[in-house]
Amino acid sequence: MVYRSGREIVLKEKGIVEELLAELDKTQNQVRELQEARRVKLSFVSPFRVENTKPLEITGIALAEGVWNGVYYPFEELEKGKISKKLPIRIEHGKSDKYKNREVGEITNLIPNEVLKALIFKGKITDPEAISDIKEGKFKEVSLATWMNYKPIDGKIMGIDYDFEEMSLTVEPACPSCVITHAEQLTGIERNVPT
Repeated sequence: MVYRSGREIVLKEKGIVEELLAELDKTQNQVRELQEARRVKLSFVSPFRVENTKPLEITGIALAEGVWNGVYYPFEELEKGKISKKLPIRIEHGKSDKYKNREVGEITNLIPNEVLKALIFKGKITDPEAISDIKEGKFKEVSLATWMNYKPIDGKIMGIDYDFEEMSLTVEPACPSCVITHAEQLTGIERNVPT
């Protein structure tokens, strides 16, 4: 056993304590630096920007068999209906104060569905305001406008010889089954070119 004086032990312990305090101070400085680094906002300019310039693709039921506004629309006549031109999509059949009579999109396909006894539509909405209104849930229903002839049958008025004119996004359709069942918009990525 080696004997050391009390002074040597105290000095040695004092050196250890000083080392520990120096190490603690160094660690606290590192923690402060890390915290400061987290506060720094990173900012960079990406060469790309995400834009929703793509149309909103919608599908749903355009017109179903039934009596709407006092006229019977039989499925057999609906499926014979013709489209003599591009079918535009408007808002409230052109009676909207906000949209007036402007086209907000177009029907890309109109398909008879025998199981549902209805015409299924596919369309594209290109107007940014209309896209926003659909996404916000302002328009969930549609109304298909058509020229037709009338035929009285069993005390009812039946529509025949349909010539579809346009489809409108609407709040209160005559046909309660005429709804948008799906809406999807792909996002476009464009090169961000400074101007």
